[in-house]
Amino acid sequence: MFKHPLGILACDEIERLGLKLAVLNETTIQEMKSISPNWTSLKNPVDLGPSLFTTFSKSLKAILNDDQVDALLHIFAVPQKPLETFSIPITPHLREMKNLSTKLNKPIITCVFGSRWVLEYFLKHSYKYKIPIMTQISHALKAFKFMYDFSKSTKNLNKNVEI
Repeated sequence: MFKHPLGILACDEIERLGLKLAVLNETTIQEMKSISPNWTSLKNPVDLGPSLFTTFSKSLKAILNDDQVDALLHIFAVPQKPLETFSIPITPHLREMKNLSTKLNKPIITCVFGSRWVLEYFLKHSYKYKIPIMTQISHALKAFKFMYDFSKSTKNLNKNVEI
């Protein structure tokens, strides 16, 4: 079992920003375990590694349905060569992300790492589904922090303002 360094960086940034990393319910972990190889890391941060393309949809559904999860940072760090060689389609994953995000009212941001080609590949397909794509974990997590702060301020505004 291993944790990708990008997931560890994300955890550090979450803590630095005063956000909280969700502790996944045992049910969520068991759902992912039933479809994942035994070497994947299923506690938060989840690292599906090379099994990503066969386990992503069911894992995404399990994670977003977890009551402890309010938002999802999807870190995509697959090199160009496998994407090209195996003609791996990203559109079904983006569609699933958009559908679940909308249905469950939980924001998702994808942070893409790799060559310019990988970024453009993602951007080309993500625009249709309005999935925000970023290239730095810190920017993605700051966006979540802004959303959280805005949500808190509008709740307080609605409680305290009389017009």
